[in-house]
Amino acid sequence: MSITVDKNKKPVSCQHYFGVPLFTKKLAGFSKYQQPLIDCILEEMSRSPGGINRSNRSGWHSEKNVHHWKNASTRWLVNQIADFAKDCFADSLGNGQEQCVTLKTSWANVNGPGAWNSPHGHFSATWSGVVFIAAEGANDKTTRSGYLELLNPVQLGPLSNPASSVTIQPQDGLMVLFPGYVLHWVHPNRTQHNRISIAFNLSVIPKSLAPTSTPIQPIQLWAADSSSEPKKSK
Repeated sequence: MSITVDKNKKPVSCQHYFGVPLFTKKLAGFSKYQQPLIDCILEEMSRSPGGINRSNRSGWHSEKNVHHWKNASTRWLVNQIADFAKDCFADSLGNGQEQCVTLKTSWANVNGPGAWNSPHGHFSATWSGVVFIAAEGANDKTTRSGYLELLNPVQLGPLSNPASSVTIQPQDGLMVLFPGYVLHWVHPNRTQHNRISIAFNLSVIPKSLAPTSTPIQPIQLWAADSSSEPKKSK
């Protein structure tokens, strides 16, 4: 199964595939910040060309601290993630319980020609997400170049559950969110263009358990026990 999101659709959309919720949103105002985001990612890659090794195969993976990069474009993006989290979870968490959504980790990915990401999950996170920064140039519908694919967590065979996966065609400025337990992978980049994205992990936890000091300090994005706006990165 393959899906393409309407490029003109601004509100948050929630669709279910094999019982798994998939949230998507096209970021308003993204064009203003796209090139600054590309520039700061490539600058970081030049400072740390080896990056770190996770699911990336021949691609570059930054340290998991993009939400603490000191520039206007990444601060803007953190604020967009905060708004997205509130839109996604306000109905399910806004029930008077003292819960909060924290941005645990975030990292940049640069997949050049031939690079891909092997199947993996983010099992310590409640939700996982990605923002496509410059990915449309690496798309190829024929080969699914650069596509994100989510795998059905319950593989029961074609007679009982025919959809074994869902693929998402990257669009610049598209934000995607899905449960952290869902295995997913990125198809090989079969073009000569870089596929650039920023991925992130969110946790939904009681406010009393919100961390105060870790090597990579999480950011509390939104608390479900109040009607306040999402916390803005400064």
